[in-house]
Amino acid sequence: MRDGTLWSRNIDQIPASWHITLTDLSSGMLDDVRRNIREADHRFKFLVADAQAIPFHNSEFDVVIANNMLYHVPDIPKAISEIYRVMKPDANFYASTMSKKHLQEIEQIVTSFDPSIKVLDPIMERFEFGNGDDILSACFSEIKLIRYEDHMIVNDIQPLLNYMTSTPMNARSILIGSKLDKFRTFLHQILERDGVIHITKDSGFFNAKK
Repeated sequence: MRDGTLWSRNIDQIPASWHITLTDLSSGMLDDVRRNIREADHRFKFLVADAQAIPFHNSEFDVVIANNMLYHVPDIPKAISEIYRVMKPDANFYASTMSKKHLQEIEQIVTSFDPSIKVLDPIMERFEFGNGDDILSACFSEIKLIRYEDHMIVNDIQPLLNYMTSTPMNARSILIGSKLDKFRTFLHQILERDGVIHITKDSGFFNAKK
């Protein structure tokens, strides 16, 4: 769920009749969401919950959203089964993720500088465009994949560096001091040669109907 940005940015478009339960395994993450969404807004409830053991009765929800999180769940099939269980008949499940091509140029650039450096977390490969349909089909028979057409054009290296050193991989510990200075020069050389750095974005979501 992250920090609830999906909801806070669209707060004025949410009908007054909706009842929304926001869950996360982390109580700290829920605290962040409360700060971004008015806790007095009675459309929202906040609950610490494990997707592998959802604390609700059968057939309670019209819509369930798993926003870029299923690949973090230890037992993904169990989570899918639980999600299916709490959905009403004809309810919709939206599970956002990405493909293996997403941000691929970032990994290619850093690997060409030093093959030992890693930026992108391979955990997303546990639930991505290539295998998501098979995983969902254990419970759902009606599944659609919606992909966003998008890309990034980078003409300033600092935001790119900020991202590379923000992921949980080893780039943040290797790209420091003189190594970071050399990598910054390396990126500038790419920009001087190519004018811009093109970054593929291949994200979207599965829509599964019960």
